[in-house]
Amino acid sequence: YVLNVIHTGHVLGHGQGRVDQSVSPSLVTDIHTVLLLVYRTLDLGRLSNLVIAVFAVAGVVAGAVLARRRGGAAGAAVGIPLLAPALVLGAAPILAWITRIAHVPVHDPVYGFSLNRDANEDQSAFGAIGALALIATPLLAFGARRHDRRWLALALALPSFLILLGFYAKYNIWLTRFLLVPAALTAPLFGLLFRSRAATAAILIVAVTTVGLTLADDSSKPLNGLAGRPWQLSQINALRESPATVTGQRTAVALAAYERVVPAAACVGAVLDPDEWSYPLWGPRLAHRIFFLPSLSAVATAMKENLDYVVVSTGLNAPVAGQFKAAGWKTELLGNFWTLALAPRPTGKCGKSGL
Repeated sequence: YVLNVIHTGHVLGHGQGRVDQSVSPSLVTDIHTVLLLVYRTLDLGRLSNLVIAVFAVAGVVAGAVLARRRGGAAGAAVGIPLLAPALVLGAAPILAWITRIAHVPVHDPVYGFSLNRDANEDQSAFGAIGALALIATPLLAFGARRHDRRWLALALALPSFLILLGFYAKYNIWLTRFLLVPAALTAPLFGLLFRSRAATAAILIVAVTTVGLTLADDSSKPLNGLAGRPWQLSQINALRESPATVTGQRTAVALAAYERVVPAAACVGAVLDPDEWSYPLWGPRLAHRIFFLPSLSAVATAMKENLDYVVVSTGLNAPVAGQFKAAGWKTELLGNFWTLALAPRPTGKCGKSGL
């Protein structure tokens, strides 16, 4: 954020999806964003109700047995991790009720406002164990080392980050990605949860199950996807499996046409829209050299760099394709995602200025 302010004058930097997602700081919008983000951390991934119930029963039994033998603290250290998914499931409606009391507006027509039970890069947070670790360890740190400023700083990482983020950013489903920063800062405190082998085993059981189900049913590359196993996918098939289904499929069709027409190691110019996918242009082996061209002087720049191929967006910058056509370039649609402009007299000397 500091670097954004220094280089752009804006806390969230420049660009579509950043400045347009900023808000004027206010206490009301901050409370709304913080409540919604805390709700988003209550994440069950692909854990089914049956698995959650089995973990809960195991947690109660294991916790009771250890409490009788070693005391209540030992029982809680083992029981709570196994109960974590059930606790998340129970806490979610309570927090949802609080947000309604606070009149929190939720404008998310696609995903709505519901507890995440998917393995999706847009919706998912850190799973039930992750939620437990992020919420519980700062509280444990306050109790264990409340006079140690280093522990206090780490314990305040998540709450302070949420408050500051809420002052500048509108809530949207992608904001949970930003929580990677405070999660990493809170991580040194996670050792408080691993004070015994039994507690470590309980955490490991829930964590391994969560990760295993996530990898098996990841919406981006599911283990049993229609196009094959994740490690068998070509770049085109990986795009077809994308959770952004429509965009992924359109890009896959465009990329297949792109690979048929453009030689494997050719230099390619690109005039794309803000936040438009550009990585497919490099190819699956990163063999292409890509030149991003200014939309107002795309033709002149392409000729200066001796480019034989230029990919133009079919979005906001679509009129640029007409400039190339007027200059004698041949144009053809790559699916309905990009337009490819081909130089009238290929030079094969890309990157070597001709003007």
